Amino acid sequence: MSSNTEKAKTANVCCGGKCLTKNSSNLLTWSDPRKSAITLGSILSALLLVKYVNLTALFFRISTFVLLGSAIAEYAGKVITGTGFVTQFKPATKNCIGNWAEFYAPHAVTILKKVELEGQKLYTAASVQCTVRAGFASFFLYKLTSTFSLWTLTFVSTILAFIAPPIYLANKELIDANVENGVKIAQAKSLEFKNCACQKLSPHLEKAKKVADPLFKLIESKLPVRTAGTTVESTEPVVPEKSTASTTSASVHQSAPVKTNVIPSTEEIETDFNSLGEQLKKEAQAATSEAETFSREKVDAPPSI
Repeated sequence: MSSNTEKAKTANVCCGGKCLTKNSSNLLTWSDPRKSAITLGSILSALLLVKYVNLTALFFRISTFVLLGSAIAEYAGKVITGTGFVTQFKPATKNCIGNWAEFYAPHAVTILKKVELEGQKLYTAASVQCTVRAGFASFFLYKLTSTFSLWTLTFVSTILAFIAPPIYLANKELIDANVENGVKIAQAKSLEFKNCACQKLSPHLEKAKKVADPLFKLIESKLPVRTAGTTVESTEPVVPEKSTASTTSASVHQSAPVKTNVIPSTEEIETDFNSLGEQLKKEAQAATSEAETFSREKVDAPPSI
């Protein structure tokens, strides 16, 4: 018994999705045609049932007849024979769905964890290239799901998933060559478009730069420049006067020039900033007028042949 339980535990250990990849590859490539045909037919039949049959109402309708029939048969058997007919002929109870779910639960949990981690990496831009690709794929799926219903997409995707791999394997060399050729043509076209755009936009960018350069130079010239003389205070030592000093030394000290830092008043600073603002405003208006005249000349000019 212990060996059987150990075998069951080892059988339930997830293989990391290898079994799912192998089985799906064998199904989609039709390695076993009988198994692939049964799987495809089952999936399409289930989709058609979901589409055209109300499964919920059908389940409750069948359950009503089964439950009432079982109750009537059990009651009739007890009245007639003393033992219900259902009790006499019912099969032994066992867990079928539970065992199946228990066997595949580790695989589902492992796959769910991987999907969650990869989704977190995508949304946190762990790889910018992968995040950009996922963004474009999400936009494509948004357009697709807003145009077609989910059932239509699932039905068509199932058919394509079972038809495309055999066609690709039968014409692998031809398809690979055409795809490589298409990629090269797309790269050449994108490079040509980039060069053409640069050639057409470079003159306009140069003109805009020439128009904006005087304004930037004016702003830089009017901005106050911090130097060492404006920040470092005077470091001359202050010599205290002695009470016993002679009149000659006192006269020398009085005649010596004393350096003081002249701090401009707030009114002078305000007038300087006001004049600077007015001058910058005039220069900006002149630059915008030049840009407008340039755009008008460009619009009025005859088209180049």
